[in-house]
Amino acid sequence: MVEIVVSVAGKVADYMVAPVARQFSYLCNYRSNVDNLKKEFEKLMNEKERVQHLVNDAERNGEEIFQIVEKWLISVNMIIDEVDIFAGDEGKAKKQCLGGLCPDLNIRYQFGKKARKEMMAVTGLLAEGKKQCPTVLFHRICGLCLINFTGPLKSRMPTLNDILNVLSNPNINMIGVYGIGGVGKTTLVKEAARQAQRHRLFDEVGFAVVSQTPDVKKIQGEIADGLGLAFFEESKSGRARKLCARLKKEKKILIILDDIWSIVDLEIIGVPCGDYNTKYC
Repeated sequence: MVEIVVSVAGKVADYMVAPVARQFSYLCNYRSNVDNLKKEFEKLMNEKERVQHLVNDAERNGEEIFQIVEKWLISVNMIIDEVDIFAGDEGKAKKQCLGGLCPDLNIRYQFGKKARKEMMAVTGLLAEGKKQCPTVLFHRICGLCLINFTGPLKSRMPTLNDILNVLSNPNINMIGVYGIGGVGKTTLVKEAARQAQRHRLFDEVGFAVVSQTPDVKKIQGEIADGLGLAFFEESKSGRARKLCARLKKEKKILIILDDIWSIVDLEIIGVPCGDYNTKYC
């Protein structure tokens, strides 16, 4: 019986000590909490500036921003207002008591606690921003989704998941994955296509390299090879009609055009435009 009482008392003591220690830390760590808040807040402001710049560019192009990005920016603006109020009141923490012999511990405790709370909120928003739009920012207009992939490798998995989510969206039929050369866009898109087929999102997948000097017949041939389609026509227009007819027969098909440097006329190639049974990436 004694052992049980001692054990229970020990547990109660543990549960009591932790909250007390946490409350005491707000007072002892007042200065470090404020400094950490300022550091994290500066990081958040830099992230907001980066995202806002991308959003402004998209809006100038008449594109619609995904709601999750807009909500993040609203949350950031709200926390900015809160931190500004905190910074304006911080001078109160320097208030002295006992005729200036010591700081007002109650006020310092309140500000230490507030600084910690604000820092956690700022850190959470910073992490959310990096997760939602670190290497990707989505724009949607008329069934088009643009994904900016900047690398590095560690960001490939979330971007891959984003592409797969867009591929399964019936309201989007064209996806553009863009970014600087050498970051792995081709590998990323091929893996997305492989997984999309594994999950039965598409019946067929066609792949072609466009390059800086597009060869229409070569592009048509590469797409046809992926579909098991043979051309007997010599003219580009004849091959385009045959390819278009084949693509329209498929219920769900994904066409990937890689290494695009300029505007591509899909109709000349034979890829039907405005057909929501066909996805283009």
